[in-house]
Parts: sequence; C-alpha cells; structure tokens
Amino acid sequence: MVIMTISFSRLLFDSSILLSLFRYTMAILTISFFRSMESQKFTMLHEIDVLRSTPSTIKVKVLKVWSVKDNIKPNEDFLIEMVFMDESGNRMQSTVFKQDIFRFKRYLNENATLTIVNPSLGSNASNYKVIDCPNKLVLNSSTHVNPCSQFDGPTFSFKFYSFKSVIDKEIPLKATIDIIGHVVHVFKDNNSNLRDVKRNARLTMDVSDISGDSVYVTLWGDYVSQFSKYVIDHFDESHMIILMQFGRVKYHKEKPYVSNSYSSDVTRVFLNDSISEIEDYKTRLFEFLEFNVDGVVRRPIPVKLMSTLDEEFLMATSFFNICEICTILQPKSIIVLGTIKVVCPDSEWYSGPYVYIVLYVIIF
Repeated sequence: MVIMTISFSRLLFDSSILLSLFRYTMAILTISFFRSMESQKFTMLHEIDVLRSTPSTIKVKVLKVWSVKDNIKPNEDFLIEMVFMDESGNRMQSTVFKQDIFRFKRYLNENATLTIVNPSLGSNASNYKVIDCPNKLVLNSSTHVNPCSQFDGPTFSFKFYSFKSVIDKEIPLKATIDIIGHVVHVFKDNNSNLRDVKRNARLTMDVSDISGDSVYVTLWGDYVSQFSKYVIDHFDESHMIILMQFGRVKYHKEKPYVSNSYSSDVTRVFLNDSISEIEDYKTRLFEFLEFNVDGVVRRPIPVKLMSTLDEEFLMATSFFNICEICTILQPKSIIVLGTIKVVCPDSEWYSGPYVYIVLYVIIF
C-alpha cells in the first residue's frame, strides 16, 4: 500500500511537471508564431493574385465597418462589409457572409490592425462600390485572422478629388470619393421630419475649396445631428473645415452634390478635427485669404451663422415622454412631443384628427 501511494504521488508530480512544460512550450510557440507573422513579408492589397500557388498573407487596418441586415430576419446581419487599408495606403472593400460572421466579428473593429491569411479574391459586382476597384476580399472558412500590434501605414489614407474634377465629372460615378473644403453657406430651407429625425433629417451646404470651386454637400440622418451638435458646441469659431471620406456624388440639374451614403454608415465626416489634413488645409486657406486680391477664394462663414434659433433650441433642449415628467427633480426646460387626443369643442382652430405638437415645458 505504501509503495502504491508513493507511485501515485510521483505520477501526480510528474503529470504536473508535464502539464507545466506543455503550457510553457505552447506559450513559446504562440509568441514565435506572432513574431514570425510580424516579421514576414506581407502581400500588398493591389498585389493579391488568385493564381498564386501559396496563400496570400496581408497586414491591414480596418478603416470602416458596417453591416447589411437580413431581409427575412431583420434582427440578424446578412453580411458585414469593411474597408481595409494596407501599409502602403492601398484600400480595398471586403465582405464576410452570414455563415462566417461568428468566426471574425470579434476582430472587425474600426481602427483595428490585423494579419489575414488566405483571403479569397472575388469580383465586386455591386452597382455601388465604396472603393473604385473591380475586386473585393472575402473572408471565409479557409481564412485565418489574428490581431496585429504593429502597423506602419497612414492613419486614414484619404484619396482627395478636387472640386473641379467633381464639377467636370472626372470621377468614378459608381464609387465613393474623399473631399475637403470650407463651408461658405448653409441652406436653412431643409426638409426635416421631427417624428423621424435620424432617418429623414437633411442639411445642405455650399462648400468651397482653395481654388474657388464649389459643390453642394448634403448630410442625412445622424450626420445632421453630428453637424448640429458641433455648431452648438463651437458657436464662436470663425470657420468650419469639412472633410468627407467615402462620400457619394450625384448630379441634380447638372449641379454636383456630394452626400453621405444614405443606406449605410460607410461615410466618415470630420468637422474641424485636429488631423493633419485639416490643419494643412486650414493653413493654406488663410494664406490664400491673406493675399486674395482678386477675390477668387470664397471666405468661410462663422459657425454661429450656420444655425437658426429654432435649431439651437431643439438641439439644446431634452425631449421627454409625458410619463417621465414626474421623474424630473431639478428645474429645467424640456420638450414633449405628443398627439392631440381630445380637443375642447368650443375651439375652432382644430381641423384634423392627427395634429402633432411640440409642447415646451418649464419645470420649476
């Protein structure tokens, strides 16, 4: 019995040593794998070839991610779309289909850097191409994705088009473009539906560049809220530089309009952000304005002229449901949006069954 106990204890001791050695070996192998991934030569996006005998390995940054919902099951994603950028600044659209979303979704975050082994290359047959490229990447069951800690490429890789090229239609009409300019006028007569602000809100502005050319820029949905919030928070600024990445171009009565994508969140809008492209534009703009003898360059308007009193009021005041009024403990101003259900018959102004009102309430 003593011998068996000693042997059993020795077995447990030897097993723990073997388990520790196994874990140590796996850790070393994992570190070596990631180091080899970091040091190996990666294929640039424009070099990917379907006829290669060996799988391609790419290192990319995720510039943008958005999902397309399933028409049959609206609560589920049908596919996930991305824009990848390599260290040389090349960009390419990529897709993950529904059956493979669970494999990759945790890695697909904006600004994440990844190493991807064996992506498929397919034809980009969409009528609306985010990137002007005939091909797109597909991540499938044969693809392996890992996070990457080192990326020596640009931050955004903007591909700017001049306003003149937009006016002259020298652009890819079925793809998105990047533009930068300064706001010279905001049109106040924009159609907005207070009942469905996120989807139907619209704002159009006249944007000029340093060459004096101008295009109309239209913002829809949440991008209007982004613009309005910036105006309220930076009311005293003397100008606004707007940079739109992945904007869509349309022509109405021969006038060019650049807008955010209405069907997805692919577009990025930067308003006076502290990024090098906006800082460089701002420096060149004020140098041109200083020596703008012929008045070629149109002057930017101050931010405080970009909103009406109604817009400021609606953006700065909180919306409440009627049942939430009793929860307010501090004096404040609120807005209640409701439907008139009962009207005094002696009042003659009421003329329809569905009248929507905005009730402005001050709680004392």
